Amino acid sequence: ASLLFVLIGLDDARLRRQREELRARNSELARSVDASRSELARRDLRARVLESDDVRMLFLGGHGPQPGARARVFWSPAAKRGVLVAANLKPLPPDRQYQLWVFVDGKPVSAVRTAENFAVTVEPRGGLPQPSGPIVLIGSPS
Repeated sequence: ASLLFVLIGLDDARLRRQREELRARNSELARSVDASRSELARRDLRARVLESDDVRMLFLGGHGPQPGARARVFWSPAAKRGVLVAANLKPLPPDRQYQLWVFVDGKPVSAVRTAENFAVTVEPRGGLPQPSGPIVLIGSPS
């Protein structure tokens, strides 16, 4: 009976370890699925913008603290959507992010039907309703 009790205890410990390993693996797979869905949504947006009949390409040149930065904005006025492809931007600390601004009548706005200018600034993580950080890319429609 003692031997049976020890065997049951060992088997129970083994099953608990397996269950924890499966939970960890399940969490890892869920994160991977979420990342894949996010990437798919980004690619779908990119494809829809680039396939729009009214898409325009705009060039942004480095400015201020990052003169070597470059970018292109593919902008669809009808869809009010765009895709930014940037190069030579410096990595930012975790509490900062790059934020794209669209300018109309010289004022930054989030999404518009027509755009006069575009700029990228460095902002606190989560973004802001108005630009506050340095401009690192700036350009205008060609």
